[in-house]
Amino acid sequence: MTAITDTDYQKSMADAVRGELVSGGCSTITHLSKILGKSRPTAASRWHGITGYQASELEDVARFLGVTVYDLNDSARVRVERRGRDDIPTGARTAPPVDAWAQPSRAKARRAS
Repeated sequence: MTAITDTDYQKSMADAVRGELVSGGCSTITHLSKILGKSRPTAASRWHGITGYQASELEDVARFLGVTVYDLNDSARVRVERRGRDDIPTGARTAPPVDAWAQPSRAKARRAS
């Protein structure tokens, strides 16, 4: 098992909370700010994983979603494990390079003048 750094946990918890909220129908930072009872900039910082959630904030989110804080932690742990996997081939992650000067396949050949 890999070690979870604070930053990884922060981002994974933000992903977990964001995913759970979106599946629950709350897809904006404004919804999160109302749930937390915090300002919108503070909620945005939590939403994007810039700053970590406090325990009381996680309890508020879990209560709103009807789950436990342990469920949110499990979701965050799963996201860390997914992020650490490298079983997807590199070619599947990126598009092939495109020649910016190439002519489309239907283009007529240019005549030399």
